[in-house]
Amino acid sequence: MYRLTWAALVLLLASCSSGGSAKFSNAPKQDKAPANGLLAHCTEVASESSYCTALVSDTMSRPALIGLDSGRVCLADQQFQYDLSHSSSLALDGDALYTCRCSENITQINLTTGRRLDIFVGCTGIAVDDGQPIVYHPQDSEQQLRRYDSFDALIGGLPPQVLPGGLPVESIAAHKGVLYGAWHSADRIQRLPIGQDVPGEIVLENYDDWIRGLDVLENGTLVVVKGIAGQELAFFDAATGRHLRDLPLALDPRYVVAGIQCASN
Repeated sequence: MYRLTWAALVLLLASCSSGGSAKFSNAPKQDKAPANGLLAHCTEVASESSYCTALVSDTMSRPALIGLDSGRVCLADQQFQYDLSHSSSLALDGDALYTCRCSENITQINLTTGRRLDIFVGCTGIAVDDGQPIVYHPQDSEQQLRRYDSFDALIGGLPPQVLPGGLPVESIAAHKGVLYGAWHSADRIQRLPIGQDVPGEIVLENYDDWIRGLDVLENGTLVVVKGIAGQELAFFDAATGRHLRDLPLALDPRYVVAGIQCASN
């Protein structure tokens, strides 16, 4: 545990103290980049009935694909390594992955080319609903939910819609017009239909642990990244909180998993 906690601390301090500027950057050169992004690189995992895209970190972070049938983890090539903080939320738009960095900005990673773009919008959580990014924005001492018309609008600095309500959380996800959120260590999640003011609570059966990320599958299954290192997934009924199963991940113990967005075949 000390090794994992120390690795997480080193990554967080290094990535959040390095500053940066609003700019594109390229991944280190290699002979041949993946032709069709992470899914093409991880074809076996992508063929499972469901899978999640995640960020996996030791001293650097890189994208990975997690199979929800087997628990297999396929890491992106080593060219896809970045100095990112352990954000527990991420969003996908085609080949682009978005994650919050140190509450100060949003980082976009192109999963095919490795190109990185830092977008200077404050962010403590990010999700996507029907193609529209939703950003949990630090506003003075409060948190503000902001919805953009598209990812192009987010990148272009167009004004967002400020949503009513809020979620006192560190991880967020969106599914069919509903926001789900959780504190970093909890026995329950918050559920807020987009446009409403007050969230409801769903108590998770037999659970009281770290939550390093969450998402909801098309069949209504809530997926939670479990534990301080996120080396296991826990599955619940998203409507009732009933525990369905746990899935240990086939991953080197030096890694920390944080943030997921899931899909079903």
